[in-house]
Amino acid sequence: LKTDNKPNIGRGGVIVKAFLDYNANGLRDSGEPAAPGLNLRASGGRVDKTEQDTTIVILGLEPYTSCYIELDPNSFNNIAWTLTYERINVEVEQNVIKTVAIPVRVLGEASGFVRIQHAEEDARGLGRVLINFFREDGEKVVSTLSEQDGYYGYFGLVPGSYYAMPDTVQLKRLGMSSSPDSISFDIRAEIEGDLVRGLDFLLNIEEATDSTILDTSLVS
Repeated sequence: LKTDNKPNIGRGGVIVKAFLDYNANGLRDSGEPAAPGLNLRASGGRVDKTEQDTTIVILGLEPYTSCYIELDPNSFNNIAWTLTYERINVEVEQNVIKTVAIPVRVLGEASGFVRIQHAEEDARGLGRVLINFFREDGEKVVSTLSEQDGYYGYFGLVPGSYYAMPDTVQLKRLGMSSSPDSISFDIRAEIEGDLVRGLDFLLNIEEATDSTILDTSLVS
């Protein structure tokens, strides 16, 4: 409950509430808490931010117009929190305060190493290997390349079940096989974001080709 010495009769308003959208469905489900720290700019009205309940109220808006709101993507202290969208447009109604829920995705990271085995030599990191990330239903999410020392990682996975695997087309072209073929993992819905390590692959040369010799020269 708030009081104000400025009249709002005949005006409209907007209440902005940010929440942690763990399952990235854009809706506030049970167990999804408020996300404190959001900052914004509005095209009109008076902006009042309340830290206690993490709401932002925009009052005194002219009715039958649109309120253009820009959300600050750098508002949050946690880098795992990202806005689903950064701009919204709200139609203002007379004597009505609309509530707008802002979903904030909590992203996770997965990483590992790609190494290559040469005969009796110790396994060494291999760069420029393409690693694909898939959802458990087989839908491809993203690809990333390993670095010179064999390290690879990707930040930006929403909570859920995934599996990672070296690109089969590239391995076939290079005459290599991977052990294991793929690795399953879960990104958990945690307020600080989840971090999965140890998704390591060992590559073996099955058939020597010119392209294999070229690419293995990148081994650090």
